[in-house]
Amino acid sequence: MFPGLIRNKKDQREKEEAFFVKNGASVLEKLVSLLNGDCNPIRSYSAQQLQKATGDFRWLIHEGWNYNLYKGIHEEREISVKRFTSDCKDDDVLEKIANEVAIASRMSNHKNVLKLLGCCLETELPLLVYEFPALGNLGNHIYRPKDNQLPWELKLRIVTEVANAVAYLHYGLSRTIIHRNIKPINVFLDRNHVAKLFDFQDALPIPVGDSHIDAQVMGTFGFVAPEIAENGVAEDRGRTLSNPSTVLAELEFNQEKSSDGRYTEKSDVYSFGVLLLEVLVGDRSNIFIWDPAAPRNSINFFPLPGSHKRSSNSSYQTMDFCSGSSVRSDNFYGELVQEDCKSRQQEENRISVNSKFQIEAFHAKILEEYCEFDLQEENRTQVMEYVNLVRRCVKANPVHRPDMIEIGKRLGLIKNI
Repeated sequence: MFPGLIRNKKDQREKEEAFFVKNGASVLEKLVSLLNGDCNPIRSYSAQQLQKATGDFRWLIHEGWNYNLYKGIHEEREISVKRFTSDCKDDDVLEKIANEVAIASRMSNHKNVLKLLGCCLETELPLLVYEFPALGNLGNHIYRPKDNQLPWELKLRIVTEVANAVAYLHYGLSRTIIHRNIKPINVFLDRNHVAKLFDFQDALPIPVGDSHIDAQVMGTFGFVAPEIAENGVAEDRGRTLSNPSTVLAELEFNQEKSSDGRYTEKSDVYSFGVLLLEVLVGDRSNIFIWDPAAPRNSINFFPLPGSHKRSSNSSYQTMDFCSGSSVRSDNFYGELVQEDCKSRQQEENRISVNSKFQIEAFHAKILEEYCEFDLQEENRTQVMEYVNLVRRCVKANPVHRPDMIEIGKRLGLIKNI
């Protein structure tokens, strides 16, 4: 019995050593190729340490399409452990993990990024150890009824912090890096509601000397910029989740079926604009779609529950609110700053998109439908300026979108109105 036990332990140790070498090589390769080996030091954890810290991975706190996040306690400190699922379809998952280690380790010195503490390379797929986000993800705090929303001042502070993190990702490192999946559930909050940007597995650096990078289309349906989404094929990559209330079963873009898209900093700006909208209205942006029955030069947007489950062959009418132009695009929810009609009986109240009155009416509608009724007059002015910023971020033409530095400055000015 004892010789067999010793042999099993030896086999397990050899397997862990083989994983360590393989995974370590992948991480090192990414560190060199992405950031020339420039990273902040992180800790190495053993598989046994993390198994014990998480209670054998019992304390699930968040689910992603290809990973689970668990709470753990190690050396009297709360941690979170990101464990990628071995049954995920993506054959390049190890490359994604190495990508995340390389970028997250370099970003960890920013106060608005969930800090990567270390990793374990002894398992088939590396385990990533992060600081513990005590209040969960931002989506859990904004997808709520009106009477249970975060205060306006707190919402404004949170989005400003996210903007600062994305600006650092774009302009604060040796190379410009595009996140490619900015959305509320990829922003976590600590116990003081400080925003922490998360999930860098899909992030890509723009080659030195270039203004863009061409890569397979991916991201979450509704958050992907129109110049990217038109090349993508959407499919549901959400897994069957243990917690039905988790905001996850989202439409992602299938890399195997999609063409390349041209990514720039403005791709992230569009996604951030959608995040701004969702934080404001307290609902998912993909319930707002263009009504194909509406006249070409008018708007009529209303919520359609479950509209995100439309066929991938469907076409969606999208609107550029500043130019008034209308385009038809496959598999794409389009410009998302839309007017929400209370009922279909309001269809006769359509407003010309080219008129100044339309802009004023849109602001009034947002204020009436989605903002707290007890807002002070100065807050109402803040909200209207905020809505203006959202409209700029989701412009159909990426050239007309502001960059993240300008967005951060603008949010700071809005805060001081």
